[in-house]
Amino acid sequence: MARAAQPDKEIKTMWKRTLAALAVAAAITDPAIGKETLIGVSPFGTPEAKLAEVKAIANHLLAVLEPGETGWVVNAYDQSQIAEITISTDPKKSESLQRRMRNAPEFFAGLKRFAEAAIVPTGENFAGQIDLPGFLRNVGANYPADRARDLILYNVSPLTHDPRSPHLSMKDGAVPDDASIAASRAVNVYGARGEEQLLTHYTVHWGANGLGWSQSDVHAYHIQLFLTHSVSKRGGKLVTFATDPATALRNGRAGISRPVTAAAFKPDDQPTMVTFPIGEVTTEVMESIYERALSERVPSRVELTQARDVEIAIRWTCDCDFDLAIQLRGTDAISYRTPETPAGTLHKDFTSSEALELGWETVTLHGPLDLTTALIAINLYRGAPGAEVEIRIAVGAETWGRRYVIGSSADGGSGFAKTMRTGTPANGAWVMVDARALLGGA
Repeated sequence: MARAAQPDKEIKTMWKRTLAALAVAAAITDPAIGKETLIGVSPFGTPEAKLAEVKAIANHLLAVLEPGETGWVVNAYDQSQIAEITISTDPKKSESLQRRMRNAPEFFAGLKRFAEAAIVPTGENFAGQIDLPGFLRNVGANYPADRARDLILYNVSPLTHDPRSPHLSMKDGAVPDDASIAASRAVNVYGARGEEQLLTHYTVHWGANGLGWSQSDVHAYHIQLFLTHSVSKRGGKLVTFATDPATALRNGRAGISRPVTAAAFKPDDQPTMVTFPIGEVTTEVMESIYERALSERVPSRVELTQARDVEIAIRWTCDCDFDLAIQLRGTDAISYRTPETPAGTLHKDFTSSEALELGWETVTLHGPLDLTTALIAINLYRGAPGAEVEIRIAVGAETWGRRYVIGSSADGGSGFAKTMRTGTPANGAWVMVDARALLGGA
């Protein structure tokens, strides 16, 4: 791998300027509430970029650590430790950030070596690249926490890529599904089974390197879910996922602790990489279906059997989780298990209110298609009997809707295969929707 070409004299000049800037910042910044912190960074980038990173990281650790506490900076790609700092318990050495800085020459030397060794992204490597599964295992094995500790990923890409395993790469819009995380390391590189205690006591703040890694809104959302479950299934808690790395530092310093999402974990039978195509931005479509007035017109048979511009969506307001599954003849079912098929795509709406965050799901279907033969099913995945769900079907500019109440307890999706195979509810947690009847054509 190529190292960034940079004359030694220029590196030294930039480093002196960085230290000078830190000294100024230290003189005007008050220490924050303490918490030991481990920060992971990527070695891929320019020396200028790495100097900016270590400047922000050093300033954060100098400010947030209390006397006697330790902070670490780790290369999240090769798992090597870059630098370590423990704040002195001697008040004369720790009462100001400037004194803390002067008392940590080895810490700054490690950061300097890291910045000088920046690796130019070429070929299989890209800016901000890390080895997430390897990094998390390294954290658990070598930096176990016995009390609350922050884990900050600073200016790193959320994509994992190993050229030795291209079928497991996340570079081209692929995201590991929940079954990948539920597997053991022996089965899947992303597997967390047997690692349930690795990140105990860790609060994770992820500061991504912009949005260049994202294929679409939907892709970014599922990346967030993947990171959430990758952390939680190892005993930690992801509370920040931001495209601005500075936000991760700010949230860590502010003590932000609410999880970034509470989405249900739904492992299927076999680990799968789910691919999200480029440009799949659907927010306007998903918003509009709920804003439309419901039609009372009965469509003709031709309109039903040659339907175009079809959207099918569900929403709910209870503390529960419904899932939508749609299957056209000759195709696989579209659902959270397989969100993209030749027949259409499952989307989620990210602009709904917090109360409905988990309650807006929309499928768009490619037409023309025969709605009279479409298998449409709704499942109460999580929740108590009596949960109510609304479904809407839009064909072109018109929209029809109906509400259903599920009288049975949730089944966690266990009836999925049988329902899709037989076209009838596997149990009371499922309801089949007759599109022709819903649109008034029965």
